[in-house]
Amino acid sequence: MAPIKADDRENYVMLLDLLAKANYSVEGLSISDTTERERLFIAHWLAHKFIGHALAVLNLSRGYKVEELPSFQPVNFTDSWSINVLTRAAMEAFLIFQYVFFAPTTTEEKEYRYWAYKAAGLAERKNFPTTTEEGKRTLYDESIELDALQNKYFVNHHTVSPIADSSSGVDPAHGWRLPIV
Repeated sequence: MAPIKADDRENYVMLLDLLAKANYSVEGLSISDTTERERLFIAHWLAHKFIGHALAVLNLSRGYKVEELPSFQPVNFTDSWSINVLTRAAMEAFLIFQYVFFAPTTTEEKEYRYWAYKAAGLAERKNFPTTTEEGKRTLYDESIELDALQNKYFVNHHTVSPIADSSSGVDPAHGWRLPIV
Protein backbone atom coordinates (compact mmCIF):
# COMPACT_ATOMS: atom_id res chain seq x y z
CA MET A 1 0.00 0.00 0.00
CA ALA A 2 1.38 3.37 -0.98
CA PRO A 3 1.54 6.04 1.72
CA ILE A 4 -0.86 8.96 1.49
CA LYS A 5 0.72 11.84 -0.44
CA ALA A 6 1.40 15.07 1.47
CA ASP A 7 -1.26 17.09 -0.43
CA ASP A 8 -3.84 14.34 0.04
CA ARG A 9 -2.93 14.08 3.73
CA GLU A 10 -3.44 17.85 4.14
CA ASN A 11 -6.88 17.68 2.50
CA TYR A 12 -7.77 14.58 4.54
CA VAL A 13 -6.84 16.32 7.79
CA MET A 14 -8.65 19.53 6.78
CA LEU A 15 -11.88 17.63 6.01
CA LEU A 16 -11.67 15.57 9.22
CA ASP A 17 -11.07 18.74 11.22
CA LEU A 18 -14.10 20.39 9.63
CA LEU A 19 -16.24 17.35 10.45
CA ALA A 20 -14.92 17.30 14.03
CA LYS A 21 -15.73 21.01 14.47
CA ALA A 22 -19.26 20.49 13.15
CA ASN A 23 -19.73 17.40 15.29
CA TYR A 24 -18.50 19.00 18.50
CA SER A 25 -20.39 22.26 17.91
CA VAL A 26 -23.56 20.52 19.13
CA GLU A 27 -22.07 19.48 22.48
CA GLY A 28 -23.95 21.06 25.36
CA LEU A 29 -26.89 21.91 23.13
CA SER A 30 -30.09 21.91 25.17
CA ILE A 31 -32.97 20.03 23.52
CA SER A 32 -36.15 19.52 25.52
CA ASP A 33 -37.61 16.77 23.31
CA THR A 34 -36.07 13.52 24.63
CA THR A 35 -36.49 11.70 21.30
CA GLU A 36 -34.71 14.45 19.37
CA ARG A 37 -32.01 14.63 22.06
CA GLU A 38 -31.48 10.86 21.72
CA ARG A 39 -31.29 11.12 17.92
CA LEU A 40 -28.73 13.90 18.16
CA PHE A 41 -26.70 11.83 20.63
CA ILE A 42 -26.67 8.82 18.25
CA ALA A 43 -25.85 11.00 15.23
CA HIS A 44 -23.03 12.61 17.24
CA TRP A 45 -21.75 9.18 18.30
CA LEU A 46 -21.75 7.85 14.70
CA ALA A 47 -19.84 10.92 13.48
CA HIS A 48 -17.39 10.54 16.37
CA LYS A 49 -16.92 6.87 15.47
CA PHE A 50 -16.21 7.82 11.84
CA ILE A 51 -13.68 10.47 12.91
CA GLY A 52 -11.89 8.02 15.23
CA HIS A 53 -11.58 5.36 12.54
CA ALA A 54 -10.45 7.91 9.94
CA LEU A 55 -7.77 9.28 12.31
CA ALA A 56 -6.52 5.75 12.98
CA VAL A 57 -6.28 5.14 9.21
CA LEU A 58 -4.31 8.38 8.86
CA ASN A 59 -1.93 7.37 11.64
CA LEU A 60 -1.41 3.82 10.32
CA SER A 61 -0.89 5.06 6.75
CA ARG A 62 2.30 6.80 7.84
CA GLY A 63 3.87 3.38 8.30
CA TYR A 64 6.57 2.57 10.79
CA LYS A 65 9.90 0.83 11.03
CA VAL A 66 9.90 -2.69 12.49
CA GLU A 67 13.12 -3.19 14.43
CA GLU A 68 12.04 -5.85 16.94
CA LEU A 69 13.05 -8.89 14.89
CA PRO A 70 16.77 -9.48 15.48
CA SER A 71 17.07 -11.83 12.49
CA PHE A 72 16.04 -9.12 10.02
CA GLN A 73 17.22 -5.71 9.00
CA PRO A 74 14.84 -2.92 10.10
CA VAL A 75 11.89 -2.96 7.72
CA ASN A 76 9.48 -0.18 6.79
CA PHE A 77 5.98 -1.52 7.29
CA THR A 78 2.49 -0.25 6.54
CA ASP A 79 -0.27 -2.21 8.24
CA SER A 80 -2.64 -2.41 5.26
CA TRP A 81 -4.80 -5.09 6.91
CA SER A 82 -5.68 -2.82 9.83
CA ILE A 83 -6.17 0.09 7.44
CA ASN A 84 -8.64 -2.02 5.43
CA VAL A 85 -10.60 -3.01 8.55
CA LEU A 86 -10.72 0.55 9.86
CA THR A 87 -11.73 1.90 6.46
CA ARG A 88 -14.61 -0.59 6.33
CA ALA A 89 -15.68 0.40 9.86
CA ALA A 90 -15.50 4.12 8.99
CA MET A 91 -17.57 3.56 5.84
CA GLU A 92 -20.12 1.55 7.82
CA ALA A 93 -20.50 4.41 10.33
CA PHE A 94 -20.80 6.93 7.48
CA LEU A 95 -23.39 4.89 5.58
CA ILE A 96 -25.52 4.32 8.70
CA PHE A 97 -25.36 8.05 9.45
CA GLN A 98 -26.28 8.93 5.88
CA TYR A 99 -29.13 6.39 5.66
CA VAL A 100 -30.70 7.14 9.04
CA PHE A 101 -30.16 10.89 9.45
CA PHE A 102 -29.43 12.50 6.09
CA ALA A 103 -31.22 10.63 3.28
CA PRO A 104 -34.84 10.62 4.54
CA THR A 105 -36.94 13.14 2.63
CA THR A 106 -40.01 13.18 4.89
CA THR A 107 -40.55 13.26 8.63
CA GLU A 108 -42.30 9.91 8.46
CA GLU A 109 -39.39 8.31 6.59
CA LYS A 110 -36.93 9.89 9.06
CA GLU A 111 -38.84 8.38 11.97
CA TYR A 112 -39.14 4.97 10.27
CA ARG A 113 -35.41 4.72 9.53
CA TYR A 114 -34.51 5.79 13.05
CA TRP A 115 -36.96 3.26 14.57
CA ALA A 116 -35.60 0.51 12.32
CA TYR A 117 -32.00 1.37 13.28
CA LYS A 118 -32.85 1.46 16.97
CA ALA A 119 -34.97 -1.72 16.82
CA ALA A 120 -32.14 -3.59 15.09
CA GLY A 121 -29.79 -2.77 17.96
CA LEU A 122 -32.35 -3.76 20.60
CA ALA A 123 -33.23 -7.00 18.78
CA GLU A 124 -29.55 -7.90 18.54
CA ARG A 125 -29.06 -7.42 22.28
CA LYS A 126 -32.25 -9.13 23.48
CA ASN A 127 -30.65 -12.58 23.67
CA PHE A 128 -27.45 -11.47 25.41
CA PRO A 129 -26.80 -13.61 28.46
CA THR A 130 -26.88 -11.68 31.71
CA THR A 131 -26.46 -12.69 35.31
CA THR A 132 -26.81 -9.38 37.14
CA GLU A 133 -30.09 -7.86 38.28
CA GLU A 134 -29.21 -4.62 36.49
CA GLY A 135 -28.56 -6.55 33.25
CA LYS A 136 -31.87 -8.39 33.56
CA ARG A 137 -33.69 -5.10 34.24
CA THR A 138 -32.01 -3.50 31.22
CA LEU A 139 -32.99 -6.41 28.96
CA TYR A 140 -36.56 -6.24 30.25
CA ASP A 141 -36.77 -2.46 29.67
CA GLU A 142 -35.27 -2.90 26.20
CA SER A 143 -37.80 -5.65 25.35
CA ILE A 144 -40.64 -3.25 26.21
CA GLU A 145 -39.00 -0.56 24.08
CA LEU A 146 -38.54 -3.04 21.22
CA ASP A 147 -42.23 -4.01 21.38
CA ALA A 148 -43.20 -0.32 21.18
CA LEU A 149 -40.88 0.21 18.20
CA GLN A 150 -42.30 -2.84 16.43
CA ASN A 151 -45.82 -1.45 16.91
CA LYS A 152 -44.72 1.86 15.37
CA TYR A 153 -43.05 -0.07 12.56
CA PHE A 154 -46.21 -1.90 11.57
CA VAL A 155 -48.35 1.25 11.37
CA ASN A 156 -45.84 3.26 9.34
CA HIS A 157 -46.69 3.46 5.61
CA HIS A 158 -43.07 2.65 4.66
CA THR A 159 -43.70 -0.96 5.72
CA VAL A 160 -47.04 -1.34 3.93
CA SER A 161 -47.28 -2.11 0.24
CA PRO A 162 -50.46 -2.20 -1.84
CA ILE A 163 -51.31 -5.70 -2.93
CA ALA A 164 -53.31 -6.24 -6.10
CA ASP A 165 -54.13 -9.87 -5.35
CA SER A 166 -54.51 -10.14 -1.59
CA SER A 167 -55.23 -13.86 -1.78
CA SER A 168 -51.71 -14.66 -3.05
CA GLY A 169 -49.88 -12.15 -0.83
CA VAL A 170 -47.60 -11.18 -3.74
CA ASP A 171 -46.82 -7.55 -4.41
CA PRO A 172 -46.81 -7.37 -8.22
CA ALA A 173 -44.70 -4.19 -8.25
CA HIS A 174 -41.83 -5.71 -6.27
CA GLY A 175 -42.34 -9.47 -6.55
CA TRP A 176 -41.96 -10.20 -2.85
CA ARG A 177 -44.38 -11.97 -0.54
CA LEU A 178 -46.07 -10.40 2.40
CA PRO A 179 -47.22 -12.51 5.32
CA ILE A 180 -50.94 -13.19 5.15
CA VAL A 181 -52.44 -12.57 8.55
